Amino acid sequence: MKLPGLNSLMYFALALMFLLVANVNAVETQSVEFKSVPVFQGDNAELHNLEGFLTKPDGKGPFPAVVLLHTCGGPSETTTKFWPAFLAKQGYVTLAVDSMGPRGINPGRCQPLLKNKKLVSRDAYGALEYLAGLPYVNESKVAAIGYSLGGIVINFFARQEYKTPKGLNFRAAISVYGHCSIRRPGSPAYTSSPKIPLIFVLGDKEQPRFFDSCINVERFPDTERHVLKGIYHAFDNPDYTSIREDSAGNPMLYSEKGTKQAMEVIKNSLAKYILKGEAPLSNIEMKSQIQASDEPVGPTGRTPSQIISFMDKDGDDKISESEWRGPERSFNFIDINKDGYLVREEFIAKWR
Repeated sequence: MKLPGLNSLMYFALALMFLLVANVNAVETQSVEFKSVPVFQGDNAELHNLEGFLTKPDGKGPFPAVVLLHTCGGPSETTTKFWPAFLAKQGYVTLAVDSMGPRGINPGRCQPLLKNKKLVSRDAYGALEYLAGLPYVNESKVAAIGYSLGGIVINFFARQEYKTPKGLNFRAAISVYGHCSIRRPGSPAYTSSPKIPLIFVLGDKEQPRFFDSCINVERFPDTERHVLKGIYHAFDNPDYTSIREDSAGNPMLYSEKGTKQAMEVIKNSLAKYILKGEAPLSNIEMKSQIQASDEPVGPTGRTPSQIISFMDKDGDDKISESEWRGPERSFNFIDINKDGYLVREEFIAKWR
């Protein structure tokens, strides 16, 4: 299977988008094949041979992982390259599923998948089982992220008590610009509480029936709604340089600002629900384990380089007070020169 192609007119926009994941160390991406699995009670439907794009960070792991479910447009550079590169930097293995190609469904013609959400649900859980079988994946720390169509399907299966034949379920799920009802698009009905933590990310310029269906989702436990101001549908896809509508009437427009905001929400949500305070070993951290072998190890069991890599959001190789995730008194204790930043040398001086 070949990676999706790229329109030559989009190189500049895509280059800007990939600047958002700059400094990502080399990652390995390969095409893989796996099967959908039965997850519903009495499920005897036909299972499909599927294809996907597997991306892993450098290192042996075990890593947490994320299953990526595409939009109605099918796999694109956004879900097969951009988001995997970003997540690899955070230390996650990703499997971007193709639910359309193996079924002979053309891009933009996803009504069969919207009408029968069980199809993509089986695909998602098949991807979960495939990841769990990899020696470098921690099967207990796998999340699902879906975009538009994928986000709608996530909202469907996150409210059910589904598990794979091996008894596995996702630790959390994130729906990106997908509507927040579990019925047809635009339905305001919520019939059950999510069974796993469920996070919604959408712009306030979405089509009203999409946006309005998300207004009250936070009434459920472990359910969050993050609204991006002035942002439209498909904000992470540089293909949309001017507003145009998809088949469901959603106005689509790329936004670097919206993409950055979504990256922050996704990073923090995964840390909160998948890692529960435990930082993954990213590419940078894997490298620092070797390069910084002479560094002292702090109370959390990590070296200064590893802590800075995990907490440093803006990439300036130091931790500001707003980036710090530990006790305030610890920040003040380590900040030797009292400039409001923590650098590697200050950690080393205090911990030795």
